[in-house]
Amino acid sequence: MFLMLGVCILVGSIMIKFDDEELTAAQCFYFAVITVTTIGYGDISPVSTGGQVFGIFYCLFACATVAQVLGAIAGSYIEAKQEEARLKVLKKKITVEGERAKQVDLLRAATFEITTTSNICSKANDIA
Repeated sequence: MFLMLGVCILVGSIMIKFDDEELTAAQCFYFAVITVTTIGYGDISPVSTGGQVFGIFYCLFACATVAQVLGAIAGSYIEAKQEEARLKVLKKKITVEGERAKQVDLLRAATFEITTTSNICSKANDIA
């Protein structure tokens, strides 16, 4: 992923140099990074028609590459968090008493909801 991003920046740097030979290597690199990150200040831009056509496709390809890299970073972070949660659940001790307490809590919550709903319905009938 990161290799692809590096290649994308390198290609952009080289192509802008072919388009405008007066640019320094630092300026070419600057153009490529600013374009890849979609900041696009506009201070350096292609001057020839060929360079502008390249710029169109370069922007599309660069945006897709950055999205892919960011997606891979986010995906690995999410996978790590899921694995952490999975291990936490697997390490948790389950006891019969704990499960019964959960069932009692669920029954109490369900009873409360039924009672509350019943009270609301009876008040609505009284109003009507």
